[in-house]
Amino acid sequence: MNGSPGHSVSEEERGTGGGDARETSRVGMSGFPTAATASDQAVRPERNGVRVEQPPPPPVPLSSSASTTSPAAQSTLPGRIAASIREVEPEWFVAGWIPRSCLSFVIGRPGIGKSSYLASLMSRAQRTVLLPGYEESIDTKVLRRLRAHGVNLDNLLILDDKAYTLDLHSEEIAKTAHLWKADLVVFDPIDSYLSDDASENDGQKVRPILEKASKIAQKTGAAVVGSRHPGKGPDNLMVGSRQWEAVPRHIIELLPDGGSPERRMMRLHKPRGCKEPPPTYYDLAEGPAGQWVFTLGEAIDPAVIELAKAMPDAMDRSVHDLACELAKRLLADCDMEAKEIYKHAEAERIPERSMRWAKKTLKINHRREGSGPGSKVFWCKIP
Repeated sequence: MNGSPGHSVSEEERGTGGGDARETSRVGMSGFPTAATASDQAVRPERNGVRVEQPPPPPVPLSSSASTTSPAAQSTLPGRIAASIREVEPEWFVAGWIPRSCLSFVIGRPGIGKSSYLASLMSRAQRTVLLPGYEESIDTKVLRRLRAHGVNLDNLLILDDKAYTLDLHSEEIAKTAHLWKADLVVFDPIDSYLSDDASENDGQKVRPILEKASKIAQKTGAAVVGSRHPGKGPDNLMVGSRQWEAVPRHIIELLPDGGSPERRMMRLHKPRGCKEPPPTYYDLAEGPAGQWVFTLGEAIDPAVIELAKAMPDAMDRSVHDLACELAKRLLADCDMEAKEIYKHAEAERIPERSMRWAKKTLKINHRREGSGPGSKVFWCKIP
């Protein structure tokens, strides 16, 4: 106890008591005051026995010298100072399509040519590490496909000596790819390398597994490419969690154009930070020993991709072709009011939706006469 003997010192005289106890309780375990403590510290002077709140002092501007952390202090901080990181340009395994040091996916239905496309990538590589999955026999199917695409088998390392998973063996796969000096790592399909307890629908498990595949690319500088099947619906690019679409840097979609005869095309579904290459046709031509060989074709109009996605069914495409023929006949000599065109289509049992797609496919212009409810829309003559 402070003060003279027999004199009781009050809390106001000591400047302590309940207020200090509250302030002490607001100091975190680390010893740093919380925001509430800082505001309490701004309450200082009294006026007529009543404490008056004062606004906190303005922040001190940081000068270049004040904002510079000493080298000794920097060495104790986690992470990296942004200014110390060297900026580099992205590198490409296939320009515009497959980046190096990144994870990419190739998506397509069974039989569309995913494995043939991957074989064509392996024919470009200096050295490849292949994790071939369990869908096909190595000696009876995979090797024949690789030979047909001209892959140098002396520079191809196949990891099939045990049941690899990305969850348990990503570090080993990365080390192997580094020692092999691989510039391409292929998972065909990548679903075969999930853990047994990892559901493709569980984003909390899928994301860290795919990030391990990305880290293989980052550690080795190789392009890491995995194949997958799409979902059943035309808008369902991939089955399972949305993390399948979120994590990879690029996603290449292989799909049919739905025409007659049907052709195959590829497009970049998820371009990031690059000039998007145009959709491109490709063929699977019969090669040595009856193997299909992936051959890249000509660039195509993006509207063809849109149509293929909107009308994947062969019957819908057949009706679309009829709609195009009808539009060509009706607009061969003059403009025609849209209402009349739809009447002709109804007579031939062609839906309005198919006529609108025909208009888009044929790039038919339109014009409007008048304004308001009485206005008329005309489709323009096809040149």
